[in-house]
Amino acid sequence: MGTPRPWQAYAVALVSTALVLWARIALDEVLGGQPTLIIFAMPIMLSAYLGGLKAGLLATALAFAATTYFLLPPLHSFAVASEVERWQLFFVLLTGVLISVLSAALHRARRRTEALVQELAQHRAHLEQLVAARTAQLEESRDAAEAANRAKSLFLANMSHEIRTPMNAIIGLTHLVSRDLADPVQRARLHKVDGAAQHLLKVISDILDLSKIDAGKLVLEDAEFSRDEFLTGVLAMVHGQARAKGLELVLDSGALPERLHGDAKRLAQALLNLLANAVKFTERGWVRLRCERVAERGEQLQLRFEVRDTGPGIALEDQPRLFNAFEQADNSATRRHGGTGLGLALTRRLATLMGGEAGMESVPGVGSTFWFTAWLGRGCGVAEAVELPTTTGLHALLVDDLPEALGAIADLLAMLGLEVEACPGPDDALQRLREDLAAGRRPDVMLIDWRMVPMDGMATHRAIGELLAPPLPPSILVTADDDPELARLAREAGFDAVLVKPITASSLNDTLMRVLRRRTPVPALLPAADAGSSAEAELRRRHHGQRVLLAEDNPVNQEVTAALLDMVGLLVDTADDGLQAVALASTRAHALVLMDMQMPHLDGIEATLEIRRRLGDALPILAMTANAFGTDRAACLAAGMNDHIPKPVDPQLLYETLLRWLPDRGPGSAAG
Repeated sequence: MGTPRPWQAYAVALVSTALVLWARIALDEVLGGQPTLIIFAMPIMLSAYLGGLKAGLLATALAFAATTYFLLPPLHSFAVASEVERWQLFFVLLTGVLISVLSAALHRARRRTEALVQELAQHRAHLEQLVAARTAQLEESRDAAEAANRAKSLFLANMSHEIRTPMNAIIGLTHLVSRDLADPVQRARLHKVDGAAQHLLKVISDILDLSKIDAGKLVLEDAEFSRDEFLTGVLAMVHGQARAKGLELVLDSGALPERLHGDAKRLAQALLNLLANAVKFTERGWVRLRCERVAERGEQLQLRFEVRDTGPGIALEDQPRLFNAFEQADNSATRRHGGTGLGLALTRRLATLMGGEAGMESVPGVGSTFWFTAWLGRGCGVAEAVELPTTTGLHALLVDDLPEALGAIADLLAMLGLEVEACPGPDDALQRLREDLAAGRRPDVMLIDWRMVPMDGMATHRAIGELLAPPLPPSILVTADDDPELARLAREAGFDAVLVKPITASSLNDTLMRVLRRRTPVPALLPAADAGSSAEAELRRRHHGQRVLLAEDNPVNQEVTAALLDMVGLLVDTADDGLQAVALASTRAHALVLMDMQMPHLDGIEATLEIRRRLGDALPILAMTANAFGTDRAACLAAGMNDHIPKPVDPQLLYETLLRWLPDRGPGSAAG
């Protein structure tokens, strides 16, 4: 409602007066000639509310005049009016003024409210305009961010392909040439080339993994794996570097279940970053990997992986930035150790993906401890049966002068049911053995470390032999050195087995089973290093002469892969693009197809779909791609491919994958 103009308010006052007069005449008989407040109160209030204080006072004056006219007889002056009549007129006047003031206040409040409502409406309209403009800007920013993210993903995929393709040629040709060379100098140089290529490949992979995590493209796998196989594989990756520097690797994994569920590949990647750093920066002493269970939530376990070293330590001011990408404790031009500074950043982000966190503690001059946590599932698979009753209750004599190794191995022995007498050195072991012999007690099995002072393991074993009457209990030489010559020396010294650190529960149990079942010497338990050659030999034995189809448009990569296949006796047909691959697969029998993803005319996905349409699902098709994204693997599987081999091609992985998918020889097997 708008504000009335002044003449409208005055008109209301006149109308109010007329209403008073009409009401007075109409109610004259009822009221007995006396005025009533109700008759003029409403008109006065309405006048003040609509017209303000002036209109209300005008209406009050008119109503007072009319009331006075009716209250006093004609020509009866106010001066001679009675006291009651005067009070009545005064009350009427006072009441009218009060009603006018109150109604005028309501009038002002109404005008103020209307002004505020109008202002609010203007603000609302302006705000709606701002919101609409801001929404449009946000939509533009979102579209631009999505476009940039798509461009980044495409760029990373292309860069992965473009970098890994020549890397495949470098690593593959180096492997092939080194096999044919007899000159040790040339082989050593090729080994350095291969090492540099592998290092470059790791840097590329770390950068791509960080980018994938930032882009939300890294998806964790979920599969069951063995605790001991996992830890043995990770430690084997740094075993050579640790041995070259004389470092001892110590493993303490007793708190973990034997089977776990999660992404073993990414877990190993995070753990390997910590172990590699510890070995790289530690000049003497040891590196310990400790695994422990922190919390449980149903079938989910929160595990903590801790790598501790005896390196130089890290200054307090340098510690906060170590987990940032491309940051290092020593960024000076004279730094002794190389590296990109990506490993710790990647470990922290992988830990975050697995529901955990990462951190560190370090004391300069003492050493450092790097750790991360992760949520993994409890494996439900059945582990291979172990003969725990065979070792339960047996008395084991353990000798090791490194406290960390002594404690870790003692825990493993106790977990296997043995009563452990842990001795921190040869002298202590001989003293305790004398006490046991005096009490009529002999050890059932002995585990003796090799490198100790003042006597090494061989001398300690001879000294124990002088105290014990023959036959000596089964004895195991524990060592961080994987020199094959050591196995011969150990047998000559009377040891029954050699157990190489770091020690897992399964490797310890297997060794105990062998030496307790029979006293014949057994070969050293060295870290798995010949898996590739065994896979190669098995592939040659089982599938020699079978024909495979290789679809690869890059001539160098085609040559490398064909040579790797030829080395195991497979017959190879090659196709330079997808169209040729479809034609060859349709016209000649093959036991398996190796399919590159990016090829001219018809890419690997389209070629696979066409082959599946023509030949069905019986023929195994393996993708070979330099794209490092999980979406590429998913696309391969969705197109009907059976498995995925990343580039650069690792010969061992190639042979193991072929063993898994090549059909056994039979009436339908493809042969030359």
